[in-house]
Amino acid sequence: RNAIQVAMYMVPRDISRYLKRRMGSSPARSTALKIARVWARLLAPIVPHMAEELWSKLGGEGFVSAAKWPTPDELAEDKEAEAGEMLVDTVLEDVESIVKATKIKPRIVHIYTAPEWKWEVYRLAAEQALEGKLDPRELTRQVMAKPEMRARGKEAADLAKKACEDLRAAPRELVEALLSMRSELSYLESAKSYLEAELDAEVKLYMADDPQRYDPADRAKRALPMKPAIYLEA
Repeated sequence: RNAIQVAMYMVPRDISRYLKRRMGSSPARSTALKIARVWARLLAPIVPHMAEELWSKLGGEGFVSAAKWPTPDELAEDKEAEAGEMLVDTVLEDVESIVKATKIKPRIVHIYTAPEWKWEVYRLAAEQALEGKLDPRELTRQVMAKPEMRARGKEAADLAKKACEDLRAAPRELVEALLSMRSELSYLESAKSYLEAELDAEVKLYMADDPQRYDPADRAKRALPMKPAIYLEA
């Protein structure tokens, strides 16, 4: 059943999102061809006639039913891009939830990304989680061993506890994203046009600790890694 869901629904969904994300620009032909050929082979056991027709149109050799099954290394993996797209989706979903709850039709969406010190805490937690050793006491000890964290006192210790709570039940993809993402702000800047098109609003981006940020509702302090804070301005 899982293979059918992937081939019939998840792959077309991801292709559709990819094309939408391109904002009207044509995808690289080589990339599109690789994706389509992988899809044709995934479809072969489920809808063989359609898969053979697609395979033929794509210039595949022989019959798709006899073609080698796709392997993960056929499509280049970009962990940072995957983390970035997860971040973009999170922002869109969170704005949608806020709009539904508040009934606000935003003219401007203000987005605040977590400061580096919070990222440092969450990265330590993510490393523990991937090793299967996520422990609040040990994480707090590691965090508070750093002079810059000790200077933050209870704020840093409390964040260590929250990081453990957040990651204990988090999917592996999110944990890996915390270790792959270099700069939330930079990635969201690169996706700004897409965000504005999807939200039908102007988007303004800030680091949560930027002293020049516009933050009338004091939302920035809520920003967490992979979970930016948001303020809607009507």
